[in-house]
Amino acid sequence: YHRFPGIREGVLTRLRSKLVSEPSLAGIARQIGLGGLLRLGKGEAAQGGRERASILSDAFEAVLAAVYEDGGFLEARRVVDRLFEDHWPALAPGPERKDFKTALQEACHRRFNALPIYALLQASGPEHAKVFSVSLTMPDGAEFLASGTSCKRAEQKAAELALETLSAR
Repeated sequence: YHRFPGIREGVLTRLRSKLVSEPSLAGIARQIGLGGLLRLGKGEAAQGGRERASILSDAFEAVLAAVYEDGGFLEARRVVDRLFEDHWPALAPGPERKDFKTALQEACHRRFNALPIYALLQASGPEHAKVFSVSLTMPDGAEFLASGTSCKRAEQKAAELALETLSAR
């Protein structure tokens, strides 16, 4: 908010989402060498877990939480400011394509004055290669199913399918 005064809330929300997204946090974790410090099982290590974005971003979040727990808010803020310093955009973001879930949420709100509902149906497979299946129920009752390597990815795929159908109507 202080870096971009006058920028609308929706734009700031997307900017924050990008800043704290899995790829961004994993990038910072790589930059500080966090992967080399992780204790992983043999299977996960053999499968490249030290470079897996989901593991790195989760571990980075855990480190920040530990700093907060041990040092308090001001110390956590100091660490966050230092680590994120080079990751802030230099200029306010221009128009950016929205992710499918955000676009679908906005379309449902406009069209139905209600939001879609996501439900996890199943998570199967070994821990290092899980497949998540989700259902998306539209306010009008239409249902879409999708799968992905994370719950978020499956939800994005389902939202993409729903948007395609919604725009075809």
